[in-house]
Amino acid sequence: MFCFFSFFTSYRTVQHDELFEQIVNKSCRNAFIITLLTTAIIMFIEMLFPNPILQEIDIALIFGTLILTFGFSMFFYDKPVDEMEDAPWRS
Repeated sequence: MFCFFSFFTSYRTVQHDELFEQIVNKSCRNAFIITLLTTAIIMFIEMLFPNPILQEIDIALIFGTLILTFGFSMFFYDKPVDEMEDAPWRS
C-alpha cells in the first residue's frame, strides 16, 4: 500500500541546487493552498450533508488532490531553460 511513496526516495540522487529548492518550495506552496481550499469546501459540504461514506471519499479526495497538485506543479516548474525562452509571457 505504501509503495506509492517510494518515488520520494529517488530525490536522494538528485543534485540539490537553489533552482531545485525553489521548484520544490513553489510546488509545496501550491499543494498547500489547493489543499486548504479543498478542505474548506469539503468541510462545508460535510456540515450540510453528514454521511460517513462521504467522509471517507472526502479524505481520499483531499489526499489525492495534494499529491496531484504537487506532482503537476513539479512538472510545470521543472522546465529546461531553452524551453522557457520561447514562452509567450517572456516576450
